[in-house]
Formats: sequence, C-alpha cells, structure tokens
Amino acid sequence: MGLALSLLFVYFAFLTAVVWLWILAARAIASAAFRKGRSYRSFFWLTFALSPLLLALIVATLPFDASDPAHPNNIRINSPE
Repeated sequence: MGLALSLLFVYFAFLTAVVWLWILAARAIASAAFRKGRSYRSFFWLTFALSPLLLALIVATLPFDASDPAHPNNIRINSPE
C-alpha cells in the first residue's frame, strides 16, 4: 500500500509539472504571437489544442509588425564613429 501511494504521488507530481510547463509555454507563445499582431487568446488556446512545439514553429514563421521595435528593419546597430 505504501509503495502504491508513493508511485501515485510521483505520477501526480509529474503530471502537475507537465501541465504547468504547458501553461508557461502557452503564455510565451501567445505573447510572441501578440507582439506580431496576432490574437493572444487564440494562440493561447490553440497551444492547448495542439502541441506547443508546433505552435512555436508557426509563430516563429509569422512576419513581424512593421511598427515592432524587434522588426529587423527597426534594429539599429551602433557603429563607432
């Protein structure tokens, strides 16, 4: 009985850790999508429906908004004069 309870505890602890990691990944992916002009809420829930890795690849291929400071055309490299 004691071994079964400790295995059950380990299982639920692992499951809880996976769920928290999935939530953190969903928030990060939704934030990145929002920075690119997409819906935060849509990408947050799509991450739960699909794999976070798949959604991360989709968000990575989305184009940047032209007004975003992280847009490659808006980044200025300071060169010594």
